[in-house]
Amino acid sequence: MDTSHLEGSAVPEYYTDSVRISVTPYSFVLDFGLSTESPGEQKNVATVRMSPHHAWVLTRALAKHVAEYESSIGSVRLPDEILRDIGLDDTD
Repeated sequence: MDTSHLEGSAVPEYYTDSVRISVTPYSFVLDFGLSTESPGEQKNVATVRMSPHHAWVLTRALAKHVAEYESSIGSVRLPDEILRDIGLDDTD
């Protein structure tokens, strides 16, 4: 892949506090955004598309780095109500 056009160009950086995940048989789509005042809504900031294989690797890599963070900094915890709202529990 020719990346010469990227040399010297700035890669945009974004802060997000929410993500919506869509899945098809061939891809995962992550719509990163900022929460709005309306519950369940977000202002989209960036969309990232990846293969299921890449999503699998990303899941494991994030879990590894969060575990390393927690062992050196401390636990990352969310209130049970928030976890329920997003369809997770503390064991996921």
